Amino acid sequence: MTLRFADSLSTDGRFGGKAAGLAQLVALGARVPPFFAVEATTQLPDAWSEEERREFLRRAAGILSRGRAAVRSSAVGEDGHARSFAGLFETVLGVTDAEGALAAAARCIASGSGVRATSYDGANGAIPVGLVCQLQIEARTAGVCFTRDPSGRDGAIVIEAVSGLGDRLVSGAADPERWRVYRTGFGGWEARREGASKPTLSTEQAISAAQEAAELAARHGRPLDLEWA
Repeated sequence: MTLRFADSLSTDGRFGGKAAGLAQLVALGARVPPFFAVEATTQLPDAWSEEERREFLRRAAGILSRGRAAVRSSAVGEDGHARSFAGLFETVLGVTDAEGALAAAARCIASGSGVRATSYDGANGAIPVGLVCQLQIEARTAGVCFTRDPSGRDGAIVIEAVSGLGDRLVSGAADPERWRVYRTGFGGWEARREGASKPTLSTEQAISAAQEAAELAARHGRPLDLEWA
């Protein structure tokens, strides 16, 4: 099998759920950092053909010419309606050179053979893992945004924020500041802050993030869970 590579406009499911989701966001007009995707596979890079490795290194060098990169797993079925695989596959942040990106690719693909991932999937063998190699935003603040409150409490758009990169939030290493943002009856917006002793976002920033997320969800036709920086 010859591995396929795709730019940010491909929603082909063979590149995995994360790549398809990012491509959908690009189509909706979201500001998504540049990336390319590699088809899901169980073959580590040392088993790829020389041509495949060269193509990966060439594309990675293009991303790295703009700054550091994140190499992210993108498994088939990941981030889907039935299963999320949240936290079960590898992501490598702060990649600074193309050879480092290739080593990070190996870690991501190998995570498809991990006990947690295969147990969750009920698979008898390794799960094919695709790759997203993406420009890493050097975030001052990052987090997640739910355009529908996952707790079902009310009609708020819920924003969680931490200082620095969002991996501290996803891993549970940091308790987030939480904002609940509402549309008012007069066509405006209102934001209420919860948690964290020192503000991470201003009221204006929280409202701006909620407005952009709401616009994307309206174009998409259903609620979205978004990472932001």
